[in-house]
Amino acid sequence: MARIALDYKEITNERTCIESVFAELITEGDLSRWRVWVQGPEGTPFEGGIFRTTIEFPENYAMAPPTVTFVSDFFHPNVYPDGKVCISILHPPGHDELNPDERPEERWLPTHTPVSIYNCFLTLLGEPNIYSPANLDASIMWRDNREQFMAKAKQCVQKSLSDPAVEEIRKKIPHPDTDPRQRARRLKHALDDLDTSADDYEDQKKQLEQVIRNILMEGIEDKMEAEALCQVLVPKEDPFCGDDINMSDDGGELGVYEEEDGDYDYDAEEEEGEEGV
Repeated sequence: MARIALDYKEITNERTCIESVFAELITEGDLSRWRVWVQGPEGTPFEGGIFRTTIEFPENYAMAPPTVTFVSDFFHPNVYPDGKVCISILHPPGHDELNPDERPEERWLPTHTPVSIYNCFLTLLGEPNIYSPANLDASIMWRDNREQFMAKAKQCVQKSLSDPAVEEIRKKIPHPDTDPRQRARRLKHALDDLDTSADDYEDQKKQLEQVIRNILMEGIEDKMEAEALCQVLVPKEDPFCGDDINMSDDGGELGVYEEEDGDYDYDAEEEEGEEGV
């Protein structure tokens, strides 16, 4: 169970969780069975859906692979009609005489984790393997009638959203690749983990701090929120991310500031304007 505990920590930790996947224990205290929610990535037929899956670990894990099954209805070439996921990474280690084209290194290895499993499957949502299908009908439809396949996938999406747990789960699904706030926090962890004794520590620190500021300022429309997050994650001597100006919500300038006895005078520009009248 120690290995499973490490894998659970990996997939649920802010530092190492993956885009669009949220995991929880089905029964508190039982690490052998998880409920894993998968949000359909943008640009795939399953975009917008939130699908319920389970992952179950055998007693001899990690020498043998876990089993991943869709509880939500899911029509896909690499998912059996009963919901069981069929991808190379989940096939037992070794050589399969019935599938000689599948190399041993493509199959399960003890170094794999649920994170690598779900990363692999997320890729297949937009690019299924139709040459070794688990659902022959889905494979043929993907190949010969893409429009019909897209319609079937859309039905799966709509049905998944009828799950009463979805609205609460939607708030918990991580997006470290696409949400600028989560991306910035993950980079903050990397910043905190830098080796302070390294010769180039200061350069690395400045570079990462600037990347974090750029992600927040470019990715968040509300500039006041972006500035506040900058101050929390990578505080500067001045209270704003910008070099010389404070940006309003609509992108306009709120005024220049001047340093005077260690304080900033944000009304300097207005006073100068009044003297000129």
